[in-house]
Amino acid sequence: MIVSLLTDFGLDDNFVGSIKAAMLNVNPGIQIVDITHNVQPHDIFSAAFLLEGTYKYFPKNTLHVVVVDPGVGAERKIIVVKIKDHMFLAPDNGVLALALKNKTVQKIVEVTNKKFFLSDVSNTFHGRDIFAPVAAHITNGVPLNKLGEEIHFLREFSLPDVSFTDGCINGSVIHIDRFGNIITNIKEEFLKDFSKEIKVKIKDHTIERLSLTYSDVQKNIPLCLVNSFGYLEIAMNCASAKDFFKIENGQNIQVLK
Repeated sequence: MIVSLLTDFGLDDNFVGSIKAAMLNVNPGIQIVDITHNVQPHDIFSAAFLLEGTYKYFPKNTLHVVVVDPGVGAERKIIVVKIKDHMFLAPDNGVLALALKNKTVQKIVEVTNKKFFLSDVSNTFHGRDIFAPVAAHITNGVPLNKLGEEIHFLREFSLPDVSFTDGCINGSVIHIDRFGNIITNIKEEFLKDFSKEIKVKIKDHTIERLSLTYSDVQKNIPLCLVNSFGYLEIAMNCASAKDFFKIENGQNIQVLK
């Protein structure tokens, strides 16, 4: 069974290696695939975007383990969620919101059975001590109902919403990639009533054309396009839009006709 791993631990320390070691100690045959470990610390919005854009490309029955967990050691739940072709093991903090949107959830289990944890559980590293061994036990065929009680709701958590007013789309920045490209929560489908001559307003700047690719403009010129994951993106040809616009997650974006 394949296990994908998405965290904000980075690669400078031994966190990711410890998680993988704890998994392999329970099931040495696990195939672990890294989505990324470079989510900005505690950035649930970016993690949700990255998960939603990636999990669907994995084979059916992949288990997706997400450890972006600013509430570690607090009262948040650890959950396993099963949909038609995939399972997710994550903190109940909203990180699954985009992946589960418009999906039929077949089962949600709150993970509480300490039998499947490491014997010594720290207050600060549940990724190694709980998520990793639980994931490995799932790949070994442990039924989900052995992990804890089934629940029927997830924590209410609002990722930035898109709104529509008077021919205007109001959205937000939800992720900035390593190239400095600015990804918004405005999906391609929301632009169907707009022509390529749309106006995208970010701070005091307006971009007046929807490009097809980064090379549609000269170097160091801002542009907007629909990226490979189907979201409106603001970028620059061979430069960082983040640095140019001095932007962070949460910044408001408008699309005008």
